[in-house]
Amino acid sequence: GLIAAIRKEAKDLARATGVRARVVVPDEIGRLTPEAEAAIYRVVQEALHNVAKHAQASSVTIQMSREDGRVKLLIEDDGVGLPPRAGSSSHGRSFGLVGIRERIGMLGGAVRVSSGKGKGTRLEVTVPAEQISAEELSLVATAAQGGVHGKN
Repeated sequence: GLIAAIRKEAKDLARATGVRARVVVPDEIGRLTPEAEAAIYRVVQEALHNVAKHAQASSVTIQMSREDGRVKLLIEDDGVGLPPRAGSSSHGRSFGLVGIRERIGMLGGAVRVSSGKGKGTRLEVTVPAEQISAEELSLVATAAQGGVHGKN
């Protein structure tokens, strides 16, 4: 599931770079639609890649919460911060942020980035938290195991 995948990404980052990675996700998050889970996973992947490559951070925290029909993802590092205008596509290393904004925007979500020189970076993502039904979860699990191939 999503939470296990996020934990694995955090462990991989710590093992590869030495950056302490902390994941805080309450059990109440539950399962989301496959589209929302994929988008959140890709955001975490991209953010951790940026931490490893650019942040010069010693630690990063990944938090998720569910409130008011939305899931909030917060990724904070204690690195050097983003350079000015990092949100524009004029810098080669900012396309990841543009992609994150597009991916989350397609779900009706929002992205907010705050950063200061020497103060790290804070990435906040919110997406609608449509809970996946038990029936849909069963279909997703069956498909993932190769059980749905158009057979009657």
